[in-house]
Amino acid sequence: IYAKIGQINVRDMAMGAKAVFNKYNFIDTTRVAVHGWSGGGTATLNCLFQYPEIFHTGIAVAAVANQLSYDNIYQERYMGDPFAGRENYINGSPLKYVKNFKGNLLYIHGTGDDNVHYQNAELLANELIKHKKVFYMLPYPNRSHSIREDNAYPHVRLMFTDFLRKNFRVKKAYLFEPQKKIFMHIKKKYKKWVKAKIIINNKKIDTGRSCNHYASDLVEQLADCLNAEHEQANLQHPERP
Repeated sequence: IYAKIGQINVRDMAMGAKAVFNKYNFIDTTRVAVHGWSGGGTATLNCLFQYPEIFHTGIAVAAVANQLSYDNIYQERYMGDPFAGRENYINGSPLKYVKNFKGNLLYIHGTGDDNVHYQNAELLANELIKHKKVFYMLPYPNRSHSIREDNAYPHVRLMFTDFLRKNFRVKKAYLFEPQKKIFMHIKKKYKKWVKAKIIINNKKIDTGRSCNHYASDLVEQLADCLNAEHEQANLQHPERP
């Protein structure tokens, strides 16, 4: 992977996603999302821009839009001399592939980021604007790379959830019969765990009815999220069990 960051690793993600699609026929391949922060944010952008037919929605945070803008202690260790290998830096950077983007993007960056400088957010925005791409961008004023200052992080998670809900609406949710049995088994098991401790939205839910109620809701939500498909997909595959 030396000198090929942003190419080999991103292709691995795309091919890995395809392998999962081929293995599990309940996956809705028209609604695939990817998320990452920092280097993961860079990978998220590269996935969306290099493989738009696979990845349709992305949430990228504090990403390196141009590898030439990142610190040499990391970048040169894995990418080599930027003068001798400038082309490798460019080929591994999301900026090069913005023109291919055709999905949904939420981009987040702290303006006080001293790791991945905010310059990357503006470079990315300008390139998206240049190619007339619709995207959503959220700067966090004077927040660092982690966006934790002044209790900003809960708002970050709120934006994640809101963006996914708006872009991942499901027309009709259902479970195949074998999966129904599995989830009903899990649901019953949860109801027996009256002494379990569950953390939901940073609140610890202790024993008794509260545990039963929340666990039951969690399983039902999990079933809906993991196994939901469009009505059209259901009509196209009536032979499925």
